[in-house]
This record gives sequence, C-alpha cells and structure tokens, in this order.
Amino acid sequence: MQYLKDWTAKYLHKVITVKRTSCNEKVKTSEIACIKHFCNLFDVLVSDFKKKEEQAMSDFMFYIEKWFVFCIIWSIGATVDADSRKAIDDFLRDTEPMFPHADTVFEHHINTEKTDWESWTNKIPPGFSAKGKEFHEIIVPTIDTVRYRTLISAILNTDVGVLVLGESGVGKTVIVDQILKTLDANKIAFTINFSAGTTSNGV
Repeated sequence: MQYLKDWTAKYLHKVITVKRTSCNEKVKTSEIACIKHFCNLFDVLVSDFKKKEEQAMSDFMFYIEKWFVFCIIWSIGATVDADSRKAIDDFLRDTEPMFPHADTVFEHHINTEKTDWESWTNKIPPGFSAKGKEFHEIIVPTIDTVRYRTLISAILNTDVGVLVLGESGVGKTVIVDQILKTLDANKIAFTINFSAGTTSNGV
C-alpha cells in the first residue's frame, strides 16, 4: 500500500536515524529487532480497523497514520532513556503537527472514540483503593503503570516475547504478574525469582 511506503519514508527511517545519532539506550537493541517489534505492534493494533461509512477516506487514513506513529514511538523509541525521548519528540513534532502541545509524544495515546491523541493520564482509573489487597499486590495507578499494562497486553497478543525495562519501584513485576493472571486457560504463567546469586546454569 502506498500509504505505508510514504509513512515509512516520512517517519520510520528518520526516527531510526535520530535514535542512532542522538539517543542513548539503557539496553542496547538492534535496529532490525525494533523494526520487527514495530511491525508486530502495528499488526495487532491496526489490523481490525475499518473505515466507517460516513468517514472520509482521508480522515480514516490520517487516523491510521497516527497509529503508525504511535507504534514507532513504542517500538523504535521505547528503548531510549528519558533524556533521549526529547530528540524523538522534537523530530515527530517537526515532521507532523498532530500532537497536543503539552508534554512529549510519549505522554499521549490514541483515544479510539475521538480518533485523536490524548494524555495517558485520562486512562488512569479514578477512585483507587487498596482495600482487600496484600501490601506486595498494591500498585498505585500512574501514567507508567497504565502505559505498561496497555502495551504489554497488546504485545502479548502477537505471541512474541516481551522485555519490560524500567527504574526500580515503578511496578514492573506487579504489573506483569497481574497481566499474567488474566491470560486465558490455554496459556500458563511460570515465575522464576532471581537474586544476585542466580546463575544462567541455575535457570
């Protein structure tokens, strides 16, 4: 499809260049792995979209373009550190003024009802309560936890591996554990606890 070729030239190649020349990663990734992840994410998020009868084709394709960019952000851009996100944010905003002015592009997701960008904070459920939970099960909803849960759940639908990377204390383990508990009966979760003394042979 010509649209995909145009968007690849407009965004994908250039974001990869920006990442290579202006960004740092906490865990080094290969470009081909990030592109593969982009394709998996785009497939799972967009494959079922259909144009509404009353929707103009140009509006529908611009909506799909937003998802194309969203998938670039959370595949090519997902591995860069916090300071490097600004370089990707600057490039995407200079390329296409589709984003809200506040915060960086990493702080926004696409609202499927409005077919437009909005802050991840709007997905944080109101009225948080820790009642009935053990201390180690408590996770306070934040932008990070909402993003992780949304993205991990989507990636798991592609049947590919997920590596969750983040600062200590952001809730990676609890989020993954909660998501694994929601898997269907055909999938089994197995937890391995690591310590400083864990060896590869031991695993």
